[in-house]
This record gives sequence, C-alpha cells and structure tokens, in this order.
Amino acid sequence: MDAYKESRLAGGKSLSFKEYTDSHAAASYAGPNEVQNVLEDGSLGALTSFKFYKGDKVPDFSGTTAVAGNDFVLHTDDSAYLEAIRGLYVDGESRNLMDAYEKQYVLDKAAGTLTVKRGAFNFYNTPEVGEHKLKIDAGQKYRTAELKLTYTAAEALPTLALQGAAKQNADVTVNVEGLSAERLAAKLAKVELSNPEESGLRRLMTATEGGTSSDDYYELSGTQLILKGGLFKTTGDYSLYLKFTDAKAPVKLDFTVAAAEATPEQPAVEEKAAPSGATLGTNRGVFGSETVLNFEGLSGEELGNYLSKITELRVNGTVFEKSNFSYGLGAAAYVLKKDAYGRNNAIAFGSAAAADSEKKIEITAEGYAKLTVTIPAEGGASAPETPAVETKAAPTSATLAKEESLLSSNWLLRFEGLSADELEGYLSKITELSVNGTVYERKSYSYGLGNSEYGFHKDSYGRNDGLKFALGALAAGENRIVVKAEGYAEKEFAVQNGSAAPAETAKKKAPTAAQAEKVYAASGL
Repeated sequence: MDAYKESRLAGGKSLSFKEYTDSHAAASYAGPNEVQNVLEDGSLGALTSFKFYKGDKVPDFSGTTAVAGNDFVLHTDDSAYLEAIRGLYVDGESRNLMDAYEKQYVLDKAAGTLTVKRGAFNFYNTPEVGEHKLKIDAGQKYRTAELKLTYTAAEALPTLALQGAAKQNADVTVNVEGLSAERLAAKLAKVELSNPEESGLRRLMTATEGGTSSDDYYELSGTQLILKGGLFKTTGDYSLYLKFTDAKAPVKLDFTVAAAEATPEQPAVEEKAAPSGATLGTNRGVFGSETVLNFEGLSGEELGNYLSKITELRVNGTVFEKSNFSYGLGAAAYVLKKDAYGRNNAIAFGSAAAADSEKKIEITAEGYAKLTVTIPAEGGASAPETPAVETKAAPTSATLAKEESLLSSNWLLRFEGLSADELEGYLSKITELSVNGTVYERKSYSYGLGNSEYGFHKDSYGRNDGLKFALGALAAGENRIVVKAEGYAEKEFAVQNGSAAPAETAKKKAPTAAQAEKVYAASGL
C-alpha cells in the first residue's frame, strides 16, 4: 500500500501490483499466496494468484488459433521454459493434463512446440468454437501463464461431382463445388485414387511433379480437377479422395469407368479414275509456242471436271502454280486450255517444263486417284505410274508362353508394338502363316488344334489378341514363324525357349524339325 501511495503522490500515476513486483525494490520479496489489485477509485479488485506476478516472464507463444476439429500446436523459442513445464490445465479445470493416463499433450523440446490435443477440452462445459484458456505451471522460476486459445469455425468442405461419363483411357473431369478457384488451389493438399487393379490408394502427381509421358497425372483448371486418361486403363469402380488443409477427413467421390466406345469407321471416299495416260507436245502459233499436256482415257465433260479439281501439280518435284492467263505465263506455272465448247481439255506449261530432259509429272485432284506420268526425254506418251501401296507396320516383337486350361494346353503367341485395336486389325488380315517353312491352316476354333493348325486367342472384350498353337505344333529349340497380312509388312519372328524376337533382316535358312531335335539332344537339356 505504501508503494501505491508513494506512486500517486509522486506523479498521480496508479501502480499495479505487477508493476510493483517488476520493480527493483520488490526483487527479493517472496510474496504472498494471493494478491489483490487496488482499483483507480481506491477499491479492491479480485484476488489473483501471486504466481502470475512473481518469477521470470513467460515467453511468447504462437499458434494460439486453430480451426475447430484440430489440435493447438503452440511454438516458442524458449526450450528451457518447455523443459520446466510441470502442469497444464484447460478451461479452469483442476485436472493436470500431465498426470492423465491418456496423454492429451505432446512436448517437443527440440522443435520448440507444445501440442494440446483436441481431446483435452470438455466441449460440454465450454463450446468448441470460441475462446479457451490454458494455464501453464513451469515451477518457481517462472510466473504462471494463462494463454487464450481460440477455435474458429471450420470452413465447409466442398462437394465433388463428375462432369459427364467416365470412359476407359479418356480424361475424367471432376467439378469441385463450394470453393473458389483460388481457395481450391491454396487448400488442396493431396489427391489419391483407388482403382480395380491395385490395392490401397495411389497418390497422384501433377505434370510438374511426375511428368506427362504416361498421361497419368492430374491438373487444376479453375474449379475443376482433370484426371488424365492414363489413370483409367481398366474399367470398373474407382474412388477419388481429396485432402484439404485444416480438414481431418478427405472428400470422397465414387465413380465407375465404362469401356471406351468404339470409334465408328469413316466410310472410305470412293475415288474416281484419273486419266489413263498423257502426251507432252509443243503447239506453235502466231504468238509463239507452248508446251501442252494432253490426256488419254477421259474426254469431254469428264476431262473438264477432272482438270477443274486439280489441287496440286508438280514437274520433277517442283510445284507449278495455277494461272488464269496464258499470256505472260511464269516459268513454273500452268494454265488450263479449253476446247471449242469452253471445256477444260489440256494443260499448258511455263518454260520450265519445255526442257528436253525426262519429266515426272504428278497431278493431285480432289476426288480422283493421283496421276503420275513420266515423259521420256524426247517427249511423247507415257502410261501412268501405279503408286506404291503403303503398308502398315506389323508388330515389333512377340512372346511365347504355355497356356493351361481345363479343356486343353496350348502355346500362346502374343505380339507387342501395336495397341489392342491395331493388333486385332492386324490379326484379322492374316493371309498366310508358316512355321519353319510349313504353311499352317487357320481354324475358327482354338480347342483340339492339330500340329499344323493355329487359332485366335481372344481377350475379355472378344478381340483377337494372340495366336494359339498345339503343344506339338512347335519344334524343340528355335522356331521361325512368318506372318503375312494384307496391307501389312511381312514379319518373321524367331521363337526359342518361350521367348520371341524379330528375326534378323538377313534371311537364313530355317532349321528343319529334325535338325532342331539334334541340337536339342546335343545340348543335354
């Protein structure tokens, strides 16, 4: 009381008990059990434990605010203070958390953190959202601390909805409803997916994290999550889990991936026949001479229509541009000539086509077969060249394995390098198959095959995906299987001891079955 009066007389300033205990004069004072502040009007305030005033100051803590449903993780740089803590009390309760059987706190002195778990609070007495108090007793050295902890209301979790149908090998778009694009990008912490082929959850990566080569990543576009088609190679049931920061449980979306719809084949456009041939000559007139290409096989309106549909004309690889005027025709240009009825019936070339050397003339016209003619060096007629038929690539390699079933056992030859649809197209075009020089007969069934027969193996969708042979159809040791398919390059595979690889380009004479038997016997296998 004397210190309070002296302070008032000295300058009219009130002196709190805390200020008193902080002063030099009170430094050695052990203090009472409780103190009572004198208010400005001279009346006495409430009793307060002296421990809130006596001792070293309590260090500052961060992390005193958390979203409802989470733990408080308090951080301080004073590890010595954490070491001295001997009592933790919440919301005025006398129960010391450090004495409880089920620990509702974690002290990590190395990290400088004190974690107070959500289970430490009694929300029946004090509602979760709002203020809570944490009293900390750190012994005689430190003052008792009373921290104000605040739980804020948790933000409502978004909902997930599939946009359109989910198809095999196609991108799947998920709408994230309830969050702005900025909040979604900031709060999304983890994306996981379960699929029919694997147990457990697979964590998905962005293109930056995992690359794009396998097309099995995800990307954010506004409020949409796009899952790339490489994640959906198999049909069936999938589950998507999105984990957001400040949320205990992830948001889940279940969906089913259906088989990809077959792309309808576009009907082939039927091409009309181009002229059957052409002659190159020189027309001389009053105003000079011109090099003219006359056509055979088409005439009248048919020829006129063909010439009007020309989209490209090349002479020895050089593109000639179409002109509408014959006067002053450029060196690498052409103009259509007309007959007495005004119909297109020939082509006049610029000077670049007048040389006596051999000329290869290529004409492309919309809706017509391509015409290629070679004019001999001395000029004259030429039959059109037949364009080479472009062949598709056959499988790059194959593997051989034994297939066991209740009805039979067979060799199964599988191919690599083509997709499922491409492989089915390839197998359906097989015109001849030979093994070690012997042509095998194709059967419509795959059970009970003879030793010089083969059949198709089908996948779960009924597509041809391999070839089946009887166990006795392949000789011991190396076998050379040659496959000819319409529209595809001929391919030879060397099969030995259950593996297959493309044969060397240099043709070697295939061993006979008897030779193979001798090699096999000599090997001692």
